Parts: sequence; C-alpha cells; structure tokens
Amino acid sequence: MKINWNHIKTFALFAILVFSYGFSAQRNAARKLEKINVVYTNDAQRFITKKTVDNLLIVNPDSLQNQTKESLDLNRLEQSLLSHPMLKGAEVYLEPTGTLGAIITQKEPLARVFAEKDYYIDTDGLGMPLSSNYSARVPVITGVNKEDVGEIYPLLQRIASDEFLKKHVVAIEKQKSKGYKMKLRRLTAEVELGEIEKLDLKINNLKAFYKKALQEKILDNYKSISLKFDNQVVCVKNG
Repeated sequence: MKINWNHIKTFALFAILVFSYGFSAQRNAARKLEKINVVYTNDAQRFITKKTVDNLLIVNPDSLQNQTKESLDLNRLEQSLLSHPMLKGAEVYLEPTGTLGAIITQKEPLARVFAEKDYYIDTDGLGMPLSSNYSARVPVITGVNKEDVGEIYPLLQRIASDEFLKKHVVAIEKQKSKGYKMKLRRLTAEVELGEIEKLDLKINNLKAFYKKALQEKILDNYKSISLKFDNQVVCVKNG
C-alpha cells in the first residue's frame, strides 16, 4: 500500500497547531493579573473613588500576583459594582496583557432633598445617597417626601435641560397648599410656580419677565412673582 505522506504531514501539522493553541490558552488563563484599569464615563472619581471600585472588585492591588485570569468571574464582579448605590452602569473585562478593566458610569443627581436624611434625586427619578467624596451643585428641595418625587421629577428634568433654569434655579419648595415655588440666583423675589403643569408656558413667561426686568434694572423691586396664571406673570412689589 502506498503511503500518502502529504496527508500525514497535514495531519501532523494540524495536531501541532491544536496542541500549541491549547497550551497557549492554558498559559493565558493561568496568567497573573498585572493591574486594574478603571475608566469613568463621567467625571472621574467624583462620587466613587478608584479605591472603592477596587474593594468592590474584591481585588487588592497589592496582591494581584495571587489572582489568575481563569479564577475571575466577570459577571459576578460586574454585579458587585452595580450593587453600589452611586453606580448606574458597569462593565468588567480582561485584557490579554493581564489587566483587569472596569468601565463605570456614575449616577447623575438632579437635585438634593433636605429631609431627616438628605438624599439626591438622580436622572432616572430615583433616590441616590449623598457622597462623602463630593457634593453636587444642584438645586435643593424642601417640603417633600419620597412620595412626591414622581410629581417633582418632570420639573427637575426641565431644569437640567434648560440652560437658563440650570444656571439660576437654586431651590425648590413644596408649599403646604398645592404647588411649588422656586428661588432663583440674583432674584430676591420668590417665584410661585404652582402645580407642575404647563411647564413650557410658565418657563417662557418667566424668561420673558426676567429679561425685561433685568434690562430695566427692576429685578429687586418685587417680593413675589407668580406664574400660576396663563399668559401672564403676576408680580407683587416690595413694600
């Protein structure tokens, strides 16, 4: 029988490649972790520091040499990160070089609620604890409880998306009667918003009044400004 050396050579080459791949994969899995790389998608280390992220990953940078790539459960590590109340999103990955990477997205506060225990309302309309690392410059809210968050959330979204409101609104108060009032920077008068409805109309009326009063230098002549009435701004002068 004639031996087909070409087939034998091809089979031998294939076997060598399979063995080399398996050996390489095994060696790669056993590779020790070299370092941790944390990437912040928004405002580096504002509410949560890299040290806190390291602790959540249950990886001590001083003992990385004791960790192997094979021993890590990336899904578990991601869930550990997401358990932190300051984080909105997290992705954990491994680089071929042995670097453990984490891409994290911190929650963004829209306002701070003054209560028995202060908290933020974030961009999803959910409660968010204060941070010992950073204090956000956002409007403060008084007179509300957690049941009111859904009601005031559309106003907070409107403030965050409007440059004028974002610059000027510093405080919001829920009144004992129905409705809300706002405090603006550079304005001594309180702005009575009323119920949170027809926001576009009310805000446009406020902007028009503010611009005119600023030009005429009479912003400080009023003690109250009401936006509760359609198509008009009702003001009460000082004294």
